[in-house]
Amino acid sequence: MRSADISPDVLTYNTLIHSIIMRGFVNEAKGILNERIRRGFSPDLVSFGNVIDGFSKRENFEEAFLLWFYMCEHHMKPDVVTCSALINGYCKGRLMDEAKTLFHRILDIGLIPDLILYSTLIHGFCSVGNMDEACNLLSMMVHNGITPNNLYSSGTCSWLRESGRGTQTKVLFQAAGNYDSIWYLC
Repeated sequence: MRSADISPDVLTYNTLIHSIIMRGFVNEAKGILNERIRRGFSPDLVSFGNVIDGFSKRENFEEAFLLWFYMCEHHMKPDVVTCSALINGYCKGRLMDEAKTLFHRILDIGLIPDLILYSTLIHGFCSVGNMDEACNLLSMMVHNGITPNNLYSSGTCSWLRESGRGTQTKVLFQAAGNYDSIWYLC
């Protein structure tokens, strides 16, 4: 494209970045992102989100967080999807302090967590045995009007019941209005 003096658009770059990441070459994808920035083009949330997700899935959390931080420093407000990718990586890496810190930063910048983000964090805290934090997040989720569904709640419900928090979990799911279908799965 360069030899024909054609400048790729953001969609072309995003497709290229995504394809390279899918083949496992996250550092190369970051190089393309950096090249785009050096050439004076502004990558979008999808560009950054793909690379952040790629680094997170490969447990290179430092690189993922540096990209997230770069976005914030350059007045590019991350969206919930981009933040979820990084939090999901932290949770899979059992780095729950980092996940919790990022969650609070997300709230501080005015993003509203969705069902997937809450569920990822709740699952992460359950997986490391921190049921208090899982219950706090479940309560916050319900308080903020997000209704747990069967897909995201059945495993969490089982963990909480097994940890002796069945009554508390039951009350939270009843408050969410989705008690019967979820409790049946537990």
